[in-house]
Amino acid sequence: MTDQTEIDQLRREMRGLKLYALAATVVMVGAGVAAFSQQAEPAVFDRLTAQRIDIVEPDGTLRAVLTSDAATPGPIIDGREGTRNMPVSGLILFDHEGDEIGGYASGRNAQGDIMVHTMDFGQSEALASFRRIDAEGRGSVGIFLNDQPPADMLSREATQIDWGRIKLQTPERNAEILMTDTQQRPRIRLVVDAEDNARIEVLDAQGGVVFRAPDTGGG
Repeated sequence: MTDQTEIDQLRREMRGLKLYALAATVVMVGAGVAAFSQQAEPAVFDRLTAQRIDIVEPDGTLRAVLTSDAATPGPIIDGREGTRNMPVSGLILFDHEGDEIGGYASGRNAQGDIMVHTMDFGQSEALASFRRIDAEGRGSVGIFLNDQPPADMLSREATQIDWGRIKLQTPERNAEILMTDTQQRPRIRLVVDAEDNARIEVLDAQGGVVFRAPDTGGG
């Protein structure tokens, strides 16, 4: 009788162990499936609040930064981070080496508010478009098209030089297209001024007007 009771107890314990093992297996499989799902499926958020989001390559190379004014990185040129002349918020883009190559941004300084879109050759800006509102509330817009620096010139040297060739801008309510030579000297100016007067001017290398239409008799 005692032996049978012990056998029955062992059987109940064995059944309990089998159920425990089955339950443990189910939990482990479920956890594995969940972990796989987390790796395979991208996270989805209805809203994400952050001061800065960095997009990087697998090796850590920075490719894009979405940032607020407070978290703006300095300009990264030739692999070194410098200092901006003003904090900006927006999207900053980087090349495969991690150097800044353009972006979309807005900022504010003592001269007013500015919004800008830039694309770089690598060493310096290729194109820049902007909207500026000065401290008195007067607005202007412009698009600047630039020459490419020599391929062997370092970015830190190239950014200190004016490479501008064409400027489309609206200073003081004047509509203006200005074209320069390779030395960045103004050579052709097309203007419709704030009083709706239109003119075309061709300038020599010293800035003197050699042709004007309509001819107003000036030199």
